[in-house]
Amino acid sequence: MKLQIIGGKFKRTQISIPDNISNFRPAKSVVREAIFNVLQTKITQSEVLELCAGSCIFSMEAISRGAKNALAVEQNLILCDCIKKQMQKFSWSKNLEIFCENAIDFVENCDKKFDVIYFDPPYYENELSSLVKKLPFLCKNGGTVIFEFASDDKFVKENYANCDFRKYGKTSVLFMKKE
Repeated sequence: MKLQIIGGKFKRTQISIPDNISNFRPAKSVVREAIFNVLQTKITQSEVLELCAGSCIFSMEAISRGAKNALAVEQNLILCDCIKKQMQKFSWSKNLEIFCENAIDFVENCDKKFDVIYFDPPYYENELSSLVKKLPFLCKNGGTVIFEFASDDKFVKENYANCDFRKYGKTSVLFMKKE
């Protein structure tokens, strides 16, 4: 599978991901573009955390658009290995760090603060969805939490009703700002 960075310094760079990974659903380029349109200048020189990183395309897109650095968390070892190969291929090791572990464990033990947190767990994983409430604690003041989920996911809409939602077909995105 090929994914492409859609903006910034590395625009049109192709990222290769194995086709045979179950439960893998990369963020669609139209959704990524919409998210980065909302973030606009907030991404420049930001520190980014990507949870359930999958292909790590969000972190790579953020670096391409001027993020200072990105930290990606993914528990699938095949995807972690693939991300590491992409990091070497494009010399992103100084800006991108990968942690191969469970997102819940990472959040429970993290003491670092971020400007932007992007969370795209497997759809309908309510155990992971409940993690969203903890993410503002990892944000710097003025930071943004972005949570991608299936548009028909009733659990998310019931538990995060007072947030800024944007719908992009079958995908919805929740934005939470830390004031």
